[in-house]
Amino acid sequence: MKKQAIIIILSLILIVNLKAQNEIRNDNSSGFNIQMQLISKNNTTFIGAFPGYTLNGQWDFGLGVGFQNHEDYNVEGISIYPWVEYMFLKQDDGNLPLSVELGYQFSFTNFDKIQLNQSTHSLYLAAYHSVALNDDFQIIPGASFALHNTTIDLDSFRDVDTGFAYTIEVALVMQKFWIRPYLRFFDRTNNIGFWVGYIF
Repeated sequence: MKKQAIIIILSLILIVNLKAQNEIRNDNSSGFNIQMQLISKNNTTFIGAFPGYTLNGQWDFGLGVGFQNHEDYNVEGISIYPWVEYMFLKQDDGNLPLSVELGYQFSFTNFDKIQLNQSTHSLYLAAYHSVALNDDFQIIPGASFALHNTTIDLDSFRDVDTGFAYTIEVALVMQKFWIRPYLRFFDRTNNIGFWVGYIF
């Protein structure tokens, strides 16, 4: 049981990823957004919905809900993901070539079938550069570095682990719709996923 739990948690750690929307808005506007994430690796599938709000083009707040299925062990989990981000440097075509932000995310996952809980605190720093090809289409490459602290609780067993992650991504923005594939490196492994979203 403990081996099964640890394998599940390792896959969970792989899917935690930042969800910034303030870099999509290239002005100082405010508004709601909705985005979805899909990851599939090693017979583990994750899908999540993440509504959020951007304030003045710099602050991001949100609360996500995710569902994951681990086919090899016939185990399912439900997760929640509150997060907050602040873009303290905003790209300015005349002066500043990059947008840089600091974010914090908490995730909590419950696997009711095996009575396992997992929680992760994540602190990350990310940088982006927006390239407008025309009035309706822009490309936003980005990179981030994250520090994660994860706690696993299973009956009387508890494990706490700290790790680092690096992510590279490219957002393709078509007016208010966007898609963002990414590659993420965590310790000695990696995963590929993508986000799709819409800003209101």
